[in-house]
Amino acid sequence: MYNYQRAYDLTLASHPFGIKEAAKTINNIAIVYRKWCQYDRALELHFQALKTKEEYYGKDHLETAKTLRNIGSVYDEKQQYDRALEYYQHCLRIQQKHLPTDHIDIAMTLQNIGKVYCEMNHSDIALEHFQVSLRMRQKLLVSDHNDIATSLVYIASVYSKQGQYHIALDIFFKALEIQMKVFDTKDGHSDIAETLQHIGVTYEKLSNYLTAIEFYNKALDMNKKLLPPDHPTIIKLYNNIDILRNILEPYNC
Repeated sequence: MYNYQRAYDLTLASHPFGIKEAAKTINNIAIVYRKWCQYDRALELHFQALKTKEEYYGKDHLETAKTLRNIGSVYDEKQQYDRALEYYQHCLRIQQKHLPTDHIDIAMTLQNIGKVYCEMNHSDIALEHFQVSLRMRQKLLVSDHNDIATSLVYIASVYSKQGQYHIALDIFFKALEIQMKVFDTKDGHSDIAETLQHIGVTYEKLSNYLTAIEFYNKALDMNKKLLPPDHPTIIKLYNNIDILRNILEPYNC
């Protein structure tokens, strides 16, 4: 944090040429506060950066759009979904005006919007946004890029939420296949662990408890490499496994 604050002070000192860089630095400081879950402070700084960017670039500029998306992300984490949508959609309008129809930044914003709709239980609208984002990424990226895997996970999660578990499983496994190529499986990766857990949950919903336990254990083994032993994710996985073992216990006699 000290380094960001020092950078901000130095860039402001070089006024007027430092104003543009100062706005970027404010954004970086805000992102740190967001990671610390200090959302109100993060918003305060993002709005400060937005004001600076609007004055320097104008309200209808891609740099301004970046800050609008950052603000949307904070509102999303605060579970203020209507506000999150407002800023994501404002960002998207600017991007669609200035960028090609298929662009990686548009794909990301569509994913963000889809995520909010999913959290608001508007599954069909969420799925539509995730699918458009995926199609863009498939056009723009190599077939085994992790962003494609991320899109697949979001889509599978919607199908699972809708009770279409077999479709969800097929898509989760496609995502897992990409992730296993992209990341180091020996040391483990949080994206792989999360997908393994999603697969376990889906098998559990299908009452395929033995297979669910298998994938919960795989997720647990990987998370043990990545997280402290008292992390909520690890505790949840242990609980899931214990619950399913108790269900199966009468059949093991």
